[in-house]
Amino acid sequence: MYQDSEHIMSSEDERSLLLGRFRSFGKENFQPDENPERNILTLVKENSKFLSFSLSSNISEVFIRLEEAPLYWVYDSPLIQYIEDYLKFHVLSEGLNEHYKTIKEFYCKWAIIKSDAERQYFSSSAVKIIEKFSNKNNFLYKIYLGVIYIYEKTQYNPEKGFELLKSAENVINDLNLNDKFKDELLYILNIFLGFAYLKEANPHDAIEKFQKALTSRPYGVTAKFYLSYSEIKCNNLSVANSLLEEILQYDIVRAQQGVEAASIGMFHYLNSHCVFKNVFFYNEFSVLIYDIEELVLRFKEKFKKLYTSFSSRYEKLKILKLNEYYDDDIIKYFSFFSKYEQSVNKNNLFNMCAAEIMNQKLDFGLNSIMEGIRTRFYSTLAESLQMFDSQLIDLAKRIEKTNNEIANEKTTYKEKLAEAIIDLEKKVNVEIQNVENQINDLPNEKTSDAKSAFASTMTYNFVFSSIVFLMGGSAGYSGTTNAEFANDLHQVLSQIVITGLKWSAISFLLGFIIALVSSGMAIVERQNKKQRLIQKISYLKSFKERRIEAIKNEYEKKSQFTISALQSHLEKQVEKQVSLIKEREEAESKLKEEIEQKIAAEVEFLKPLMPNTEAV
Repeated sequence: MYQDSEHIMSSEDERSLLLGRFRSFGKENFQPDENPERNILTLVKENSKFLSFSLSSNISEVFIRLEEAPLYWVYDSPLIQYIEDYLKFHVLSEGLNEHYKTIKEFYCKWAIIKSDAERQYFSSSAVKIIEKFSNKNNFLYKIYLGVIYIYEKTQYNPEKGFELLKSAENVINDLNLNDKFKDELLYILNIFLGFAYLKEANPHDAIEKFQKALTSRPYGVTAKFYLSYSEIKCNNLSVANSLLEEILQYDIVRAQQGVEAASIGMFHYLNSHCVFKNVFFYNEFSVLIYDIEELVLRFKEKFKKLYTSFSSRYEKLKILKLNEYYDDDIIKYFSFFSKYEQSVNKNNLFNMCAAEIMNQKLDFGLNSIMEGIRTRFYSTLAESLQMFDSQLIDLAKRIEKTNNEIANEKTTYKEKLAEAIIDLEKKVNVEIQNVENQINDLPNEKTSDAKSAFASTMTYNFVFSSIVFLMGGSAGYSGTTNAEFANDLHQVLSQIVITGLKWSAISFLLGFIIALVSSGMAIVERQNKKQRLIQKISYLKSFKERRIEAIKNEYEKKSQFTISALQSHLEKQVEKQVSLIKEREEAESKLKEEIEQKIAAEVEFLKPLMPNTEAV
């Protein structure tokens, strides 16, 4: 096909026919402006509107036409705003800010006004002020001057323009700018350098600059467009055609964003401001007319099939009147579809490309409607199963209560057992303490004291011996005759004393022996009593151990009995729960089967509208 293009170039007549075909195709398919010199103020407003759209960075570029390039620095774009803020805080002093406003005003008026005399005045004024107040880091002033020297006829100095733009590029590379804006600024500068080379009829160097611009922004559509233009100038038709296809795809993706946003106004704007239609402002692209026709028709054929599918399905859906299932998104996109049907020329490629996204949104709507149908039918399922669910909830609470009772019983059993053991230990320990006190008091008991027993016995012995002394003396006196008493009183008294002492001594000796025996018996009795008390302590301790063991067994049996009863009750509750769950599952399965049958009947009319007719 490129060989055909080269062959066409060999004949002036054929070239004229080719140009006519090129213009006719462009007018028929892209409706380019009859007058390429557009109203400047309208252009500025339109670009401001474009910048208001929330487009992703790879499709949000303002296309810069070669002939209108100076206007780029008039737009209120995020890049221009960033440059002005940066210069205000890092380069311009407070006084120089006022000069910047004046310079910008002169530059904007020069770029917008068409009168040659006024353009000359404003450009000259801008140049004078810039040269007076410029400094090495003010790259924006260098750009203003460079653009004026390249585009203003009365100031035309391309060499100085190149120098200033390259100087601005060097300054930008050295400054610590935000990476995003820095890349965008370098991209724009290289485009302007490429434009300067094109104006100097130097497409080879222009190609280098446009390629360099694409290193900063690989998806840059302005760079691709004029790179394609420059490649044609250098007769690299295959490269130019490949770039045109990328530009066309760029426009298609961007136009489809209007459908994604469900905004018919945004959709119309993006279509009417597509980049590709600028091809038809440059006759140089006419050499690729056959390739352009093939490219456009290929996309048209694709989108025509998609639109046919969409239109058929959408019309059938409207007949079904399923509005009750429309959510906010469906209403929004279906409203867009209706406006599209009423206001769009279906022969326009970029209008046709909406079919791809509209089919996707229609699929989304159909799926949403089907989900709405399912939701409506399944909404009765929960109500039908409410009886089971209520019983299961109640049963779950009872199971939880029983488990808590079992856990509580295990806890309280240990607490009650500990309390009983502590109470027993207290009582036994009190008795043991009493016995130990008795043992400690044994030395103080007179009844078991050997000394006390001996002293008491000896007291009785002394009394008894005294009585025996008197009785023995009396008995000896009774054996004495009156003649003897009369003859010798002294002898008689001696006899009484001796006799009394004899019996008294015998009695005292016996009493002493008895006192010794009594004292010994007291000692033995104390030891015996101590042993009995010690044995009692051992008994109490043994009793305590036996009683503790008995209490443990008693409480364990009671606890096991209670827990066993609770566990038996729990098992019955769990069995009932399992049985109820099984009943619920069976009921749910049966209800779902009935619901699915109803859904199948309801969505039967939607099946043919789905992209996969087997979908339900």
